[in-house]
Amino acid sequence: MRLQEIETAGANLVKRLGGRWRGGQGLCLCPAHDDHDPSLSVRVGDSALLFKCFAGCDTIAVLRAIRYLHLDLPERGAPIPSIRHRSFQTGSGPALRVWDASNPIAGTPAATYLVNRFLVPPWRDLRYNPRTPLGRGRAAVFRPALIAAVREGHRIVAIHRTFLDPVAALKANDLADPRMMLGRPGRGAVQLAPATTTLGLAEGIETALAAMHLHRIPVWATLGAERAAHVLLPSRLERLVLLFDRDVAGWKANRQIRLAHQHTGLKVFSPWPPVPHNDWADVLEDMPRAA
Repeated sequence: MRLQEIETAGANLVKRLGGRWRGGQGLCLCPAHDDHDPSLSVRVGDSALLFKCFAGCDTIAVLRAIRYLHLDLPERGAPIPSIRHRSFQTGSGPALRVWDASNPIAGTPAATYLVNRFLVPPWRDLRYNPRTPLGRGRAAVFRPALIAAVREGHRIVAIHRTFLDPVAALKANDLADPRMMLGRPGRGAVQLAPATTTLGLAEGIETALAAMHLHRIPVWATLGAERAAHVLLPSRLERLVLLFDRDVAGWKANRQIRLAHQHTGLKVFSPWPPVPHNDWADVLEDMPRAA
């Protein structure tokens, strides 16, 4: 069976199961359990459809339930060479499934959360997912979250989730830390803007967005000061601007990067948030605004 036939069969199946299909994958109601909110991921594989139930149902149970409902499944054939599919498979599977099931951020609670902190568009590589899995298997729950792609070069290797309060446009306050990684970030970062010959590095997503607004340069979020020295930088980079928090971790990251690049010819600059501010998000929030 050809790739197009598998994709057509997948789109029809997802539609029959009350879901939506987009770009070779979809999210729909799982027929293997009493599902009221879509939790079954369906996507195109090399030779068949691939299934993953975020509520914990195993694939055999899902296939049996589909056949019990007399829904069509494409027959498995020889692997199909597909550049598009190979690029989709690269990296962390669960992270990519959540990313591809997520929505554009405009007009969502995630956008409201950012705007309330004066973090205005563009929001490159940020999405919103109203049903982001938290936990594993049958213990998983689904909650709204701001989703950020973590890229190593052009490849998505992980996602970063900021879980949001289901009512207010705030971080979820019932979690010890509402910010969580899914996948292995490796040398990746959240690339909030395409790099030019100049690039800024900041720790968190909100801080990076604020720094980008204040300094008018592209800024990437390293997702932790301890990761900053390991981020894969663009080869054409000439000027690196370190926009870290004014704390011990920020000073340490600044020193590590300067030592790493002292003989590379890369120009490194380190503007710090003005006292008494700890980070660039604080600086932006405290700026005077027109009434």
